[in-house]
Amino acid sequence: MMGDRGRTGSAARTVSGHTIPGNPGCQRRALPCGARGVTTSAMPTRLLDPTDERVPLERARAPRPRELQGPIGLLDIAKPRGDVFLARLEERLRERFPSIEVLRFRKPTFTKPAPEDLRLEIARSCAAVIEALAD
Repeated sequence: MMGDRGRTGSAARTVSGHTIPGNPGCQRRALPCGARGVTTSAMPTRLLDPTDERVPLERARAPRPRELQGPIGLLDIAKPRGDVFLARLEERLRERFPSIEVLRFRKPTFTKPAPEDLRLEIARSCAAVIEALAD
């Protein structure tokens, strides 16, 4: 296997006469926000924002509650099989926290942000919310 530099300056590898872009030392893994990215052990975790920002904004993670109490909202963003994923997540939450109240919400479409009235309803009725998608 021989390495060379591609036009973007990232390392590439050659396998059976074909050049494969990317760093062979990198590995794919899920990022905390659910996005996928390429990281190495030397790279810090990066949160990716899918919006079109010409200059990326630095954003901090939302603080995690120390314990789950109060109603927990599960927001289905209307992607295929998101309801299946959230049903399993709700089962796991109820197994681990039997007295927890779980409220389910669903966006009308995954192609647009949640409507203002839905966001307000979630904010008024939930101590924390888990937003999830699946394909």
